[in-house]
Amino acid sequence: SEDNQFILILDGALPKAELYGKLNTLIHKLNQPFICDAIDWQAEVRLGIVYVSSNKYDPSLLHEQAQLTLQQARLENLPFGIYSAHTSNTSIERLGIYAGLREAISKQQFFIHYQPIYRTNSHKNEQNMMALEACLYWQVDSKTHLPAAQFLPYAKEAGLLGTIQAWLIEHACRQFSHWRNNGMAADINLNINIDLQSLALNEWINCFEHANQDYAIPHHKITLEVCEKDLVENNNALHVLRGLSKLGLQFAVEDFGTGHSALTALTRFPLNYLKLSP
Repeated sequence: SEDNQFILILDGALPKAELYGKLNTLIHKLNQPFICDAIDWQAEVRLGIVYVSSNKYDPSLLHEQAQLTLQQARLENLPFGIYSAHTSNTSIERLGIYAGLREAISKQQFFIHYQPIYRTNSHKNEQNMMALEACLYWQVDSKTHLPAAQFLPYAKEAGLLGTIQAWLIEHACRQFSHWRNNGMAADINLNINIDLQSLALNEWINCFEHANQDYAIPHHKITLEVCEKDLVENNNALHVLRGLSKLGLQFAVEDFGTGHSALTALTRFPLNYLKLSP
């Protein structure tokens, strides 16, 4: 998944000053850098805290409240956040979206539009289709459908992004294979937008090995689009891209120029294309 999440239960009341001290010590220790497989790693640990004052509680609700508080801590760049009535009042809509996304996953209420990408030859004044980009939508109801940019951030908060990304890869590859088998997409690639943090490297590899085995799509015919921010701010990005590039997958940076990284900062990544933001 995009996060490694753990639940810590403290039994018994502690004075706030003592509790905050223990939590800061825990976060400091967990954030220490370490080496694994000759690669330097550093975790970014944050906590979402919920107080329970009664023996009667709903574990699922507590988990939702802790996730909301954790997300708020991330947004405010705090080491931890504490759930409150204010958090609850401002998060009812968010909880509803989480529930809607879970239902959408169970009922497969997503669909894909394919947007053509053209290669332009200015000397010959011609355009040739080079790829199809799989654009994900959520069919909320009979009249409403939302593009991925409007709901995937909520899916990420709720820990659902990995499941949705796997659905997108599976269904896009199935359709692309159908076109290839009918001679309709022999000379073009399939572009898929991904969030590198939504799955672990082995899960990404399993997705694309599955696509290759079930749909006979050569890995070099798939281009994964990643956003500039995901590359420069994700400590594991280089590790994931190098692992996937060994399969033969290609990579494009989406909307390059919207962030603050220099082109030289991206040279260490195995990239094939830059998609410039106008």
